[in-house]
Amino acid sequence: MATEKNTPVTEVATENLILRDKDCRKIICLSNGNAYGKGKRHEQGKTYSQFRLGKIVFTVADDNPFVADHKNGNLDEVSLNNTLVDKKTIDDEGNEVITQVAGLEFDYHFTKTQELSDAKHNAQMKAFATLASSPVTDDFLAQLLSNS
Repeated sequence: MATEKNTPVTEVATENLILRDKDCRKIICLSNGNAYGKGKRHEQGKTYSQFRLGKIVFTVADDNPFVADHKNGNLDEVSLNNTLVDKKTIDDEGNEVITQVAGLEFDYHFTKTQELSDAKHNAQMKAFATLASSPVTDDFLAQLLSNS
């Protein structure tokens, strides 16, 4: 990662950064509703949000469900790709200087709602497997038939 003075970075970590549970709270929303400056998204009137994790800022399109899930506190897992970003600055002589600094790019996220649904499904499947492997006794069969 770059220092606060944007020291050049020559290589980037190859593994995704995965935040889980309470670590997702470390992602801070800096702004939203930012208009794209050019390109297709600009022409379509789309907007994006800026987020910060530590000292690194990354953007996510406002129409991505991540933005609403972050706002609602519904994040359970977030994956961010480590990347290099060109940072343009002006030196003391007025020349444009491009330096590569560490960056992050949104990859995917899972919500608490999804995780809860998965846990409920797994519990039901475990209960079903237990029931399916239980022996059927005459008493159990009689109870089933008397309830029909």
